[in-house]
Amino acid sequence: MIIATALGGILEETGSFEVLTKRMMDKVKTTGTLIGSTLLTTLAVGLASGAQFLAIILPARTFVQKYKDMKIDTKNLSRAVESMGTVGINLIPWSVPAVFASSIFGISAWEFIPYAFFIYLVPLINLLFGFTGWTITRIDYSHEIKSTPGKEEAI
Repeated sequence: MIIATALGGILEETGSFEVLTKRMMDKVKTTGTLIGSTLLTTLAVGLASGAQFLAIILPARTFVQKYKDMKIDTKNLSRAVESMGTVGINLIPWSVPAVFASSIFGISAWEFIPYAFFIYLVPLINLLFGFTGWTITRIDYSHEIKSTPGKEEAI
């Protein structure tokens, strides 16, 4: 867990994660593809690290500006990373939550994952919402003031 968190910090501070996701973000033009990209990126981080915390924080911090640029409320970003980073990460047998559940049930993660329908449904419902526009809240962030030490500018 400590190593996964350290990897996340290194990827974020060096800008490596942004470089890895930049090409994908350049292709995102619709709400559905934005939500899908968020889910896919969160899943990829979960696969690579097995850590819930990292699978939620890293994509959320990376995608926040894209949501704002597309005038989509960031609560939709929160819902997308939560659906894959909190619920969907249980699909990854080496993730912390799947290992915990495996030890509680006394069976391997490979045995219970096919029957955990909720884990499949939550990300699929979020994808459906993204492509149909249901429950997607829009907000104009142009009035927001971006503050940096020594100067302020409107976004």
